Amino acid sequence: MKKLYDQRDDNSEILMIKNGLVTDCFYYNVAFYSDDWYTPEEPLLQGTMRAYLLDEGIINEARITLEDIPLYSKICLFNALNPFGNVVVDTRNIV
Repeated sequence: MKKLYDQRDDNSEILMIKNGLVTDCFYYNVAFYSDDWYTPEEPLLQGTMRAYLLDEGIINEARITLEDIPLYSKICLFNALNPFGNVVVDTRNIV
C-alpha cells in the first residue's frame, strides 16, 4: 500500500478497495454524495471525525462498491486534521 502511495503525484490520493468494497483513502476517511452523504460501512480505520459525523447525522453508512462510485456526484476526504467539506472532488475525477 505504501508503495502505491509513494507513486502518486501531489494532486492524487489512493482510494482503497477491499473485497470489492470501498473502504477509505491512505490518510482519509471518505464520504460520497448522492442525495445525502454516505461513508463506507467497512472502513479500514473508523476515525474519530468519521464517528463524530455519524453521531451528528451528517453522514450515513452505506455499502459502497467500486461499481457504485458513478452513482455519486462527489467524494469528500476528511480526517481529524482536515475537516469535513474542505476536500471535495467530483467523482468523475476518480480513475
